[in-house]
Amino acid sequence: MKPHVLLFVSLLLVSSQTTIARDRQNTIVMQRIFAYPTTIKDSLPENVTPFTYVNYTLRVNKRNPILLAVPTMYAIARGEQRTYEGEAIGKVVIVNGHPTNIEEIFHRNNIPHRRKTLTTLNKYLIPDIYAETIAGDILLSPFNKANRHLYRYRSMTRPDGNVEIVFKPRLVSTQLVSGTAIADFLTGRIISTEIQGEYDMIRFSLYLEMGNQGAASLFPVRCQLDALFRFLGNNISADYHASLADTLNPSTTLPEGEGESPLLPTTPPNHLQEEELAPSPSGRDVEGGHIKKNHHSPWLIVGEHLVNRTKTHFGSRDQGYLRISPLLNPLYLGYSKRKGIYYKFEVKSSFIFNENQEINTRLKAGYSFKQRQFYFRLPSFFYFNKRHGGYIEAEVGNGNRITNSDIIEQIKHERADSINWEHLNLDYFKDTYIKTFVHYDLSSKIGVKAGLIIHYRDAVDKKGFKLAGKPHAYRSAAPALSLEYHPMGYSGPIITVDYERSIKGLFKSNTGFERWEFDGQYLHRMPGLRSLSMRAGTGFYTHKDTGAYFLDYTNFRDENIPGGWNDEWTGSFELLDRNWYNASEYYVRSNVTYESPLLFVSWVPLIGRYIETERIYLSALAARHLHPYLECGYGLQNRLFSIGLFLANRNGKFNEFGARFGFQLFRQW
Repeated sequence: MKPHVLLFVSLLLVSSQTTIARDRQNTIVMQRIFAYPTTIKDSLPENVTPFTYVNYTLRVNKRNPILLAVPTMYAIARGEQRTYEGEAIGKVVIVNGHPTNIEEIFHRNNIPHRRKTLTTLNKYLIPDIYAETIAGDILLSPFNKANRHLYRYRSMTRPDGNVEIVFKPRLVSTQLVSGTAIADFLTGRIISTEIQGEYDMIRFSLYLEMGNQGAASLFPVRCQLDALFRFLGNNISADYHASLADTLNPSTTLPEGEGESPLLPTTPPNHLQEEELAPSPSGRDVEGGHIKKNHHSPWLIVGEHLVNRTKTHFGSRDQGYLRISPLLNPLYLGYSKRKGIYYKFEVKSSFIFNENQEINTRLKAGYSFKQRQFYFRLPSFFYFNKRHGGYIEAEVGNGNRITNSDIIEQIKHERADSINWEHLNLDYFKDTYIKTFVHYDLSSKIGVKAGLIIHYRDAVDKKGFKLAGKPHAYRSAAPALSLEYHPMGYSGPIITVDYERSIKGLFKSNTGFERWEFDGQYLHRMPGLRSLSMRAGTGFYTHKDTGAYFLDYTNFRDENIPGGWNDEWTGSFELLDRNWYNASEYYVRSNVTYESPLLFVSWVPLIGRYIETERIYLSALAARHLHPYLECGYGLQNRLFSIGLFLANRNGKFNEFGARFGFQLFRQW
């Protein structure tokens, strides 16, 4: 063999052996990292609560009037000041060994009126790198075994014996990250890591130093976050430094606004002095341990409430919570084929008495410009025994305007005259309802709910009914009973049986009927933020009076206030006309929705990197005159909007094509 050929073969063998050795090392290191959390035998003692100290700097690099409409940005969207500083101390809430939230106990800054801004970054300060997602329910972690097929890994041995890992996503996606990590080769414990990514208009770089041993090694002891927010010409940069503090001593008092924080053993790095946090005019100053509230400009208050969400806590121990949607924010507009352009408004409120008792209420309102209708729902719940699912429910609202051609046919049959009844709009009724229920779980698998449902339907055109000698208002008062069965406990599927019977004379009811419904639902969550939502059910009327023109089902109804991506987009019929929901004495339905962050469009170059979630919809219905009705659809969601495209088939023939659109901007801010 010639010398140059022999040299080439030798180099090829050496290169091949090096590649095999490197791949073997990559496999071993990543297997140990994936398995490391399972090697931790101890856990944080129940009486130990970690605290975190955070200091931050915000810089307004560029801004324009659009920044006024961004949640939490109103206070820094105006004025001459461009750099702000602050610090906070909070309690890290840990549930089942995973950090879930930071309960703030002290905060100060020099933002006008002591407002808090960019609060969406808080979830990055308590990352859970060994979990499936790093920050809350976003960002698929490269250190979790379930996500290993989404990343490429390369490891290199360092002089100190540790291993440096470089990880990159196989697909550029907003749900995936890149970066480096230093790990102990023998145990797989991550010593430190730097993670870069972009999500929800936040480009970030996160540097973490992890704990040394035991359960503490699963948490970062030091965190540095560099973030950049850019939106329509606005540019805001932020630097956050967080460090895990000692357990709070019960005898410790809160800071009084100056000097070192007594919650920490020593002055933390970059601790801000009082002169750096000089309050802006009309701010909230801390004096003698008490907060002094200064008067705010009326225009500031009005402007902030018009375009931003209002969130506040109340009560002696902040047991109460109130959140109000902005009054005039175009980001709350939506569109669907049936309802046209609509605007949504929401108010949430809750008050926690103790771990077992709570009251909450939620106003959902909306206006459809196409239908020229205002809708609202106001459900309230009082949990008197949360451990056993004991609660009292009360809800008032107005449903869709109901149409029923049977009324016209009945009048035409009874009145053989020359009046054109069809032009009097006798088939349109307004619907107002009240529901009251009591619920209790007899066990982890069986629950029961009993109550009363009252409907009041009033004709839109009362003159026509008076002319025909017919009542223009129809009332029903129906005691209702519902049984729930959880075959696999609360986290599994749920099967319900609903029974309702309207009694004439009860609360002035003039309508009698009897209704049964059977329904099954299951949301199966899979690794990689994937899920499969399944629903099937049937309903029918076993009795209906001659003058009972209206049919209402509990599980088969039109959502008159469209929700967001995670609200009522699944388990519903997007193109089915609202009149069909009340036109049949029976129905049989099924809905299947598959959701994944990496499905079809996510793999398309250039645009795929901005897709957060994709969905496939399949729905089927059998009812009177619908044998069958079929719908299929595809939807996607990104940082700006969610959109769904749907195709309907009625009785074996193409019926229609439609779309649904909604803004998703700042939904998690």
